[in-house]
Amino acid sequence: MRSRGLVVALAVLLAVAAAGAVVLYTNGVKKAAESGGSLTTVIVATQDIPANTSLNSLVESGGFKELAVPADAVVDGAITSLTALRGQTTTAPIVANEQLTSSNLSSGEQVAGGMLGISKGHVAATIKLGRGPGFPVFSPDGSKLYVMNVGEGDVAVIDTKSMTISARHKVGSDPFGGGILIRK
Repeated sequence: MRSRGLVVALAVLLAVAAAGAVVLYTNGVKKAAESGGSLTTVIVATQDIPANTSLNSLVESGGFKELAVPADAVVDGAITSLTALRGQTTTAPIVANEQLTSSNLSSGEQVAGGMLGISKGHVAATIKLGRGPGFPVFSPDGSKLYVMNVGEGDVAVIDTKSMTISARHKVGSDPFGGGILIRK
């Protein structure tokens, strides 16, 4: 009975010693990474930020922080200064602790052709087609646009002049790709 208690006490002592060794090791690795390697300061968000958010008020209120990361962990186009965020707007959602990159920011200057890049003389329209629209194909004369609806199992025919759905053709499950066959 006494030897069993001694074995349990020894096992507990060894477990505590092993846990302490792991803590010391991880602290040593962290210090070595911070001092031995090349670190770069990047800017990260302290909170989730939706797309199309002006960053000026977030810069003022502490919505960002500087973080030192190993040079090989810096993403392309990473923002390295809080001043670079002034006058910027997000073009995509930013997640808390994500490195901010120049590709997710806009200075707010008008893009040629507007936000969608639609050139003068052309029109953009949103038409609700169903689940999984894709693979658009124009008719040779441009009067119709055929859009495969993977989730609906049909092809929507859009009249490009009125921008309305003029017909739907059931084609079976998961239409994938399309083309125009012209018979003479």
